[in-house]
Amino acid sequence: MLPQTFDFPTASTATAASMEEDSEKVCAVCGDRAVCFHYGARTCEGCKGFFKRTVQKASKYACAGNRNCPIEKRYRSRCQACRFQKCLSVGMTTPTPVRYVRGFFVVKKKFRNMTSSGAAS
Repeated sequence: MLPQTFDFPTASTATAASMEEDSEKVCAVCGDRAVCFHYGARTCEGCKGFFKRTVQKASKYACAGNRNCPIEKRYRSRCQACRFQKCLSVGMTTPTPVRYVRGFFVVKKKFRNMTSSGAAS
């Protein structure tokens, strides 16, 4: 019986793999470091919070430039209108109003149960 051979990753292949993995962990909006997906896109904590606040407050922004401002880690706060537009263009969405409360996701109810508030019989 022949001994099995294993191909162990070399330093160069391991480095290439880690560089490829690291390049995937970049915020789709500003290019900062991103670990998770938020609202449907891989984003950093800053862009996640910005998007959440904008949606919750229903904020309307206006661009002072030509609506094509660069959104980069260093300059992401300069134009809120272009930053929010880029959030939308990379696929960030909020399909249902959701709130996170101590380990549980709570979906807000639009309608109350009519039977509990109905007249007594």
